[in-house]
Amino acid sequence: MSGEELLVRPQNIAEFWRVATTPRGRHPGGLGLTAAEARLRRENIRRDFTLLRDEPALYDAWEHLVDQYQVIGLAVFDARLVAAVQIHRLDRILTFNITDFARYGVSVLDPTAVQ
Repeated sequence: MSGEELLVRPQNIAEFWRVATTPRGRHPGGLGLTAAEARLRRENIRRDFTLLRDEPALYDAWEHLVDQYQVIGLAVFDARLVAAVQIHRLDRILTFNITDFARYGVSVLDPTAVQ
């Protein structure tokens, strides 16, 4: 992916914060970082990625997706990412959770498979 611009959404940063500050063993993937440690990592994310802010059209696109695909539970957050991809006319999502996005027909890349 050399030369590609990597984007991050506020939702990605919020989800990172939750996982980073969740104690190890309390939730799958919890990193057990202190707020100060998580802040440093968040600052790295903000430095290394372009922040793609929420647009007013995001809600309408999300609402359409959850109705169309009958999205329930935690998958509503994945639908928000897909909605952002659609309204910004992006062509793919980089995620470890490939199967979570399969139903939407968007191109998904696994970070372990790209350079």
